[in-house]
Amino acid sequence: MRGGIYTREKCPVCGRNYKDNGRNGLQCPNHPKHWAARNFQVRFLGIHREFRLYEKASRFLNGLRYEVDADKFDERDYQEKKQPLAFENLADTWLKIKYQDGIKKSSLKNVKCHIHRAVDYWGAQNIKAISAFEIQAYILTLSDLSSKSQHNHMSTLRQFWRWVTSMDDMLDMPKFPHIRVKLGWRKTISKDLQQEILSEIKNIAPYKTWLGVKFLATYFNVRPGELLAITENDIELDMERIWIRETKEGEAKYLYLLEEDVALLRKLPAVINSKIPFFRHGGGVSGVQKGAAYGEKYLYKWWKRAASNLGIHDVDLYGGTRHSTVQHLRDEGFSPEELRMASGHTTSRSFTRYFGRSPDYLRRIYAGKTRNKSVTDFDAARKRNTLK
Repeated sequence: MRGGIYTREKCPVCGRNYKDNGRNGLQCPNHPKHWAARNFQVRFLGIHREFRLYEKASRFLNGLRYEVDADKFDERDYQEKKQPLAFENLADTWLKIKYQDGIKKSSLKNVKCHIHRAVDYWGAQNIKAISAFEIQAYILTLSDLSSKSQHNHMSTLRQFWRWVTSMDDMLDMPKFPHIRVKLGWRKTISKDLQQEILSEIKNIAPYKTWLGVKFLATYFNVRPGELLAITENDIELDMERIWIRETKEGEAKYLYLLEEDVALLRKLPAVINSKIPFFRHGGGVSGVQKGAAYGEKYLYKWWKRAASNLGIHDVDLYGGTRHSTVQHLRDEGFSPEELRMASGHTTSRSFTRYFGRSPDYLRRIYAGKTRNKSVTDFDAARKRNTLK
């Protein structure tokens, strides 16, 4: 049979090694009255493990033999020093691979946060022992997070497990529980109020700050982080477009500029063949090095300051620009399909938060107006009532 139980002890009479009798202990072959009392070692296909009691050593050895017979034996499960299947070791390797793959900095930051929290929970636990029940128990520890954040954590873990199982045929993909995401709503504002805030930003903030917020309010297919990541080289005025390299979807895209915005950009000093950030600080800003890129929250801070100057305190940058612009264009008559295509959304559920329903459309239904009654007629009647 494979493997055996051994000891460093020797017979005190003849000095020979003790032998396993296969039943209840290790004895001297020549002097059966002498038994090994401690320091039992199991040696099995490169595995060495020590036990104080013979019974525990015997159970361990029999377990290994059973795994071999059932074709379930994996030597890595018993490599205590290297622990190649420890969750924390595999997670560390995966993060290094993600970094080498050139994942976007903001995405890598989130992935690290998700994985490090899971490492704090599972540590050196063998990944084979982490079942669907274990994953469900882990989700319960994320109760301090929103449903969207919990969903993001699970998405990261799914990616990690797909990588692990793709690299090793002996590992199985566990079943991940479904997390129902409750999407939030942002407060929006009218186009006129949006323009008032933009005018205030132009009065109090650096020129490029106003330009950045103006672009967010106009081109609703770009996010603040994506816009702030552009360099001077990414602006192609001859083609009237801006190349957005870093996107949430991982695929580059173009921002096709209006003539008025091309004219605004042409007023700036030309910088040729430069990879420096377009949105960077000028001189005279306390605590900020000249030429340093705008921080992640820089446009948001100026938006909130300008809005506060106007007495508006409950509308953030995202809601006041991207969401508000989409809803304004909806009221101008653009269809959901047109706006979703222009926004770059791939799922209708996500876009619904932006588009919503036209208040006038809903009022017409509440008033019992039929579809034959034009919206224009209804709007005119509503305006007359308002004037009265």
